[in-house]
Amino acid sequence: MPPLTGVPDDFVRLAQQLMVKSNVTKQEFVQLCKLTVDLIEAGTTTLGSRSTMAYYIASFWLGNDNVDDGSITNDIGGQFADWEIPGAFIIDDNSHRPYWEALKSWINIAEEKYGGNAEKISRKTPKSKII
Repeated sequence: MPPLTGVPDDFVRLAQQLMVKSNVTKQEFVQLCKLTVDLIEAGTTTLGSRSTMAYYIASFWLGNDNVDDGSITNDIGGQFADWEIPGAFIIDDNSHRPYWEALKSWINIAEEKYGGNAEKISRKTPKSKII
């Protein structure tokens, strides 16, 4: 995996938490994707750091059968995989913008379907009620 040099700290923290897990859930995958979109939209990334983040997201997608299962997470993971090549994650010109908009839309759909924030969801469910 490429070094996380120049990647926003929030992404690094979450990616490192997921790297040590034996299995990443769809919810966690969507949370990482949503965070990535938020960081990009906030202007805290560069072309190089976006490609590195895409590489890590694609790795989580390909490395977890429950995420790579033919659902909308496949569309998301596949798009990030297309952008993992250094210099390929261009979002601000007319030819690439539609792919960026589609990706954001898929992430919003997945967030509604799977929940994008594992912490918020776990806090809503009292431990005594977890089955």
